[in-house]
Amino acid sequence: MTGCGALSASVALFSVNADYLSFHVLYLLKKGLKISFFLDLVPVIYYVLYNRYVVKTTERRYRMDFSFLAQTPLFRGTEPDEIKKMLDCLGAVRKQYRKDECIYRSGDTIQSMGLILSGGVNIESYEFDGKKVILSHATEGQLFAETYACLQGEPLMVNVTASEPSDILFLNAQRMLQTCQNACAFHTKLIENLLTVTAQKNMNLSRRIFHTSPRTIRGRLESYLSYESKLQGNRDFMIPFDRQQLADYLNVDRSALSHELGKMQSEGLLSSEKNHFRLAEIRKSETLCVQIDFCTDTVGIH
Repeated sequence: MTGCGALSASVALFSVNADYLSFHVLYLLKKGLKISFFLDLVPVIYYVLYNRYVVKTTERRYRMDFSFLAQTPLFRGTEPDEIKKMLDCLGAVRKQYRKDECIYRSGDTIQSMGLILSGGVNIESYEFDGKKVILSHATEGQLFAETYACLQGEPLMVNVTASEPSDILFLNAQRMLQTCQNACAFHTKLIENLLTVTAQKNMNLSRRIFHTSPRTIRGRLESYLSYESKLQGNRDFMIPFDRQQLADYLNVDRSALSHELGKMQSEGLLSSEKNHFRLAEIRKSETLCVQIDFCTDTVGIH
C-alpha cells in the first residue's frame, strides 16, 4: 500500500473495527509504514473514535420513548420532538438500578431529581431503633427528590431505594430553574409542571398522615385500602407494596399486619393474595362504610 491508496485502505481497515486499534497499528508497521503516516492519520482516528464511542453512547443514553415522557407530569404540554432538545439542556443522565439498591442516601446533597422511566422507588426513613418507615412510593412517570435538588446544599433526610428493577432519568434542577444560554422556551412550562408535582407530593404526604393516624392496625388498613380502591375505581385492585413494604408504610409490625389481614379475610371483609386485594361489597345496614371527604382530602373507614 503506497500513497493515497495506502491512506484510504488504512482508514477503511481501521474504521471496520476500531476496537482493535493496537492490532491495526502493528499490522501496518510490519508492512513498512512510517510513524509519520500515523501522525497524518490522527484526525481520522479521532473522528472514528468520537463517532464510535461518544456519539453512540449519547444515543444509547437518550434511547427512550419520548412519547411516554411527553405524558409524564413534568413534561406535560410539550411535544416529543421538543423533549429531545430539552434533555441536553437539562444535563440528563440515565441509570439503571437493581431491586433494593440505594439511589440516594440520607445526608447526601444532590443537584438532580429523578424521573422514573420504569420500575419504582420508595422514600424511606429510619427511626431511632433502626426500624424502617416507608414515607411514600413513586412509580413510572413520577419524580422523586425534586425538593432537595432545588434546595442546593440541603442534606437529604430520607433514603431513596429502588423497590424493583428501575430505569431512572436524572435531570439537573438548577438548569431547569434558570434560563440557559439558548433561552429555551420550555423552561416556564417545566417550572409550572414542577410546581404542580411538588404540590401533589405534599398532598401525598398528608394522605399518609391520615392513613397512619388510626390507633389500630385494622383502622390503618381500612383507611389505606379504601383509598386505593376509590383511586383505582374498583374493589379489585393492586397496591404498589409487598407485605413488608405495606407494614413499613403503615408503620406497623409485619406479623401483626398479616394477622389482622387474616382476621379480616375470615370475617369476609376482603380477600388478598400478595399485593392484590378485593374488598367485599358492604351493605348499608352493616357498620363498615367508606367515608370520603373531598374538601379535606381525608379518607377513613369506620
